[in-house]
Amino acid sequence: MPLETAFHPARKYSGIRLWSTRIVAVGFALLVFAAILGLIEQAIFASLSRRRYPAPGRLIDVAGYQMHINCMGNGTPTVIMESGLGGYSLDWTLVQPEVAKFTRVCAYDRAGLGWSHARPEARTSNEIASELSSLLVAAGITGPYIVVAHSIGGYHARVFASQHRAQIAGVVLVDSSHPEQETRSPEIRAFNAQERGLIRVGRVAMIFGLPRWLGKCGKGSSSLFPQLETVHAMSVARECRPDALRAVEAEWDSTNESSKEVARSGTLDDIPLIVLSHDPEAALGPGIPSPSDLRVEILWTQMQKELAQLSSRGTQIIAKDSAHYIQIDRPDVVIDAIHKVLDEAEGTSRSSSRAH
Repeated sequence: MPLETAFHPARKYSGIRLWSTRIVAVGFALLVFAAILGLIEQAIFASLSRRRYPAPGRLIDVAGYQMHINCMGNGTPTVIMESGLGGYSLDWTLVQPEVAKFTRVCAYDRAGLGWSHARPEARTSNEIASELSSLLVAAGITGPYIVVAHSIGGYHARVFASQHRAQIAGVVLVDSSHPEQETRSPEIRAFNAQERGLIRVGRVAMIFGLPRWLGKCGKGSSSLFPQLETVHAMSVARECRPDALRAVEAEWDSTNESSKEVARSGTLDDIPLIVLSHDPEAALGPGIPSPSDLRVEILWTQMQKELAQLSSRGTQIIAKDSAHYIQIDRPDVVIDAIHKVLDEAEGTSRSSSRAH
């Protein structure tokens, strides 16, 4: 065989292409195998979780879909707890039992979150407030109500209060979102856009159980209760589901419409109101904060003051040493605020009775 034939470049590169094709094929096959394995393992995890961690409260039929509500204690007004984005009843684990010592308190799960079934309707504040109304009627939980709401839950609470003004005895907003926060802050707008993107990626990855395998599953209550092993396990089980992230994504996609609905809901008139705001120093942390972080904190503080002005009886309280999840960092502050609003509501009720 001539030398130039034995070492012909075309023959050499043909061998390289052959091995490259084989490596790609093997890699693709391994990827498909891992994906199938992830799908199966995630399905097993979901099935076991449903049996191992049943709903701690009641599952109520609301227009053909089950919604979860967990009530403790006795007394009136009844405290209704509304969680932040992606949050649900377990977020109030450190607050609810203490409030139950002096009145009835109910924490519930919005559609698709916690133990509540997903619903096809848009996740706007109007829709969420209407679903809460239907849930309370179906569960036989009558007013008056004190509504306690965290973060974007403040949107839903304000709309609910506008729909049931005569039944609202008081409101506690826990580092609540402001309907103008994205239009007034490019930093908040950019951060929220980034988070929306991560949620979309996470929802796809969750189908294969990848976030749970990497220990990244559940950035909500699953990382908030490391000292309570059972609650931690329950929260991981409820958050490590594609359906949960789909519900979060749907609610986030509706925030523009929700902010308009909140703006149209008006003020709280003279309803007792306490606005709990996080500690700017705790949020900024040690070291020299960036100018953008400082701008956000200054604006957030201003918007929290504006929320306190929704009622002629509104008060703002800074929760020292607390970041955004005040009900986790400083549950005592939330409990005390609920107690104060309850006392003020009862005082108003007694004065009204004497006047009649």
